[in-house]
Amino acid sequence: MIAPRHTLSTSSLLWGCAALAAALLAPQPAWARLWKCDAGHGEVLYTNDMRVTRGKRCELLTLPEAQPGPSRRAGNTAPTTSRPVGEPAQLVPRDDLRRRILRTELENEQKQIATLETELATAPADAQATLRQRLERHRRNLEAITRELDRLR
Repeated sequence: MIAPRHTLSTSSLLWGCAALAAALLAPQPAWARLWKCDAGHGEVLYTNDMRVTRGKRCELLTLPEAQPGPSRRAGNTAPTTSRPVGEPAQLVPRDDLRRRILRTELENEQKQIATLETELATAPADAQATLRQRLERHRRNLEAITRELDRLR
């Protein structure tokens, strides 16, 4: 005689699937660890990927925990704002940190532009195209950072 196999009832199978789905679909925290690393050549790298920090001088930044925003379900037709929702006591330190990071990035981009302009003036003709591309990229970065700082004011 063959031994009967263990069978699951339909209701226990449904409950198990529901528990698994709830665990997988649960909202993840909106905050993560953020590192500020010296990428060399006067460049600063901000990352949330710990693997990138290996072999670099990095410091872990302390960020306030983010608060969940309004629900985006179909019934919610409230207009969204460019500023996050939360208590002012939580937003001010976070915005100050963000402003400091952006100002540091702005200074770094300005230094990179000055360095590249000097290099471009003395570079041989075959290297000038690459330097112009790098210079243009840093100028676009500078414009983007300036726009972001203007949004915070």
